[in-house]
Amino acid sequence: MFTSPDHLKRAGALAHRILPLSEAFALVPEGQDLYLNPTGPVALRLSAGDLSRAVDALEAAGGSEASEASASPAAEEEQN
Repeated sequence: MFTSPDHLKRAGALAHRILPLSEAFALVPEGQDLYLNPTGPVALRLSAGDLSRAVDALEAAGGSEASEASASPAAEEEQN
């Protein structure tokens, strides 16, 4: 998973889609760790347990800020 267009560009020409955070998390199989920005200067491995707690916290907070940030017009322009 890449958190910005710049990180995605470093990986090369990959097929991709831009999703709100909540939708992206829903696609991760239960128990699967998540690797954020694997080609970035500082990659991050998010454990399945931490991922689950993050999703729970987003849902408890309404999750709107995270969804709006990942679905920004700038991010959508970058995909085209």
